Amino acid sequence: MKSVKLFNKHLICLLVLSLTLASCSSKEDEFANSGEDILWREGLRSMDVSNWARAIAIMQQIEAQFPFGQFAAQSQLELIFAYYRNSEPEAARAAADRFIRLYPDHANLDYAYYMRGMAYYSEDARILARYMPTDPSKRDPGKARESFSDFSQLISRFPNSPYAPDARARM
Repeated sequence: MKSVKLFNKHLICLLVLSLTLASCSSKEDEFANSGEDILWREGLRSMDVSNWARAIAIMQQIEAQFPFGQFAAQSQLELIFAYYRNSEPEAARAAADRFIRLYPDHANLDYAYYMRGMAYYSEDARILARYMPTDPSKRDPGKARESFSDFSQLISRFPNSPYAPDARARM
């Protein structure tokens, strides 16, 4: 009788452990065997509902599985925006730098420069900065300089860009 109870306890523990491990699968595994079109639609759907973490995971999956696919460049642009909206300015800048390096002649290159500038620009506007009064003259001007540089580069390289007026205003 005692051995049956012990066996049942072990069986229950094993069952709970296996269910726990099954539920811990990563978001990348969710679409591991999906095609590029399915991933793209799911990524856009995630962005539409502001599920930035899921959108990031899916756009990264597209980039990893289909680096030369039809959505490769656009998924990297979406990834920049998703990082930015997910309050990950360092990752947004890195993704923008990567896009600029990989696609120097892309039609939306101006957007990558704009978003890189926005990542620097908004980094000072963290949650604590919104609620705590700070003297702007006491802050490190490094991020502002980088933002100014990116916006300046955008305006000089793409003067007719739809992002140029906003970049000028932020400068």
